[in-house]
Amino acid sequence: MSDFLKQFLRDDVRKLAPDTGRALFLGAFGKHPGWDDHIEETSLAPDLGLRTQSLVLAKTVLYVHGIGRNIDTGHWEKLEPAQQLAGFNHVYLWAANDQCIVGRLWSSSDGKGRTRYPMGVQAHAAGVSLSWVLSVVVPRMEQLRQECGAISTALEVAQVLGRAREELRGLLPEDGRSVPPITEMLGRFVRHPQFGPGHEGLLRVLYQLQSQVPAYAPGRFNPRAGASALRPQDVRVPAAGHEPGEIFCAWTNLLRSLVDPAAPILFLWPAAEEWLDILIGEPEPDQFFCLRTTPVKFPCASEIPFNLDANFRAQAQGRLDAFVRGETPKVAESKVARLFGSLFKR
Repeated sequence: MSDFLKQFLRDDVRKLAPDTGRALFLGAFGKHPGWDDHIEETSLAPDLGLRTQSLVLAKTVLYVHGIGRNIDTGHWEKLEPAQQLAGFNHVYLWAANDQCIVGRLWSSSDGKGRTRYPMGVQAHAAGVSLSWVLSVVVPRMEQLRQECGAISTALEVAQVLGRAREELRGLLPEDGRSVPPITEMLGRFVRHPQFGPGHEGLLRVLYQLQSQVPAYAPGRFNPRAGASALRPQDVRVPAAGHEPGEIFCAWTNLLRSLVDPAAPILFLWPAAEEWLDILIGEPEPDQFFCLRTTPVKFPCASEIPFNLDANFRAQAQGRLDAFVRGETPKVAESKVARLFGSLFKR
């Protein structure tokens, strides 16, 4: 186990933004025609924006170790056509400790025409609500994808990033923690057709999670625990939405009733597709195999016909009904852990 869980999304906001307590950093990585190899800072592009510890860690874990390993091993190339996504076209959210990183990945090439690696842009936000990040920053990531795809030099990339960075910082809200009502959206989420009648698919997702998240449960998660105690977990679920903001918001609210706020959760959504991959803890390189695989290779947990006993079904259904009504009061972490320990008791 590295120091990832002790450091990631734990940046000191007092140092990042000593005056306001609200900060946003934006950077790029990957491949672009303006560079003959991987993007790096040069005299023409002196500031590519990866200026926080968490942004650097995100690039290392996702791009260098994760995507790099799966490219080097040729794992994606061995997939049958029906099992493989044609390329990269992902939106992602990585959240923990009231901080988050949102990003955009897309297929790209370097100046020598090599196309195996993608380009990515990502923003680290601290001291602001997730709802603001999802409604303001995520759409700007899509604009950056389009802008970077239309330019050819490192200087232009640096200029585009600089303008976007200043624009987003100018939009930082005065009340960084305000959160709008989301009850109606959560109701639509639980009733989404992808879950089937009676939320059956969602019950199956919860059933699978019961065996995966105990070490990450509220009040139990310890970032200093050993590797054997904090094995990274992953699950594929229905996206249950069409826009990244509503997808990430709904799944974040549901997962945070199961996973401690300090535990990192990564949501990877291949844009316009019907599934979402969720990685909990410090992802291992092989877990990023999901980036280029379809449900033909890895089905959603909602499609697995678990034998749900009557006690689990009744209690989980009751919790989801309360979730729809917006009855999600914050309680002491230890109580939340006991609550879901009871909910998922076989």
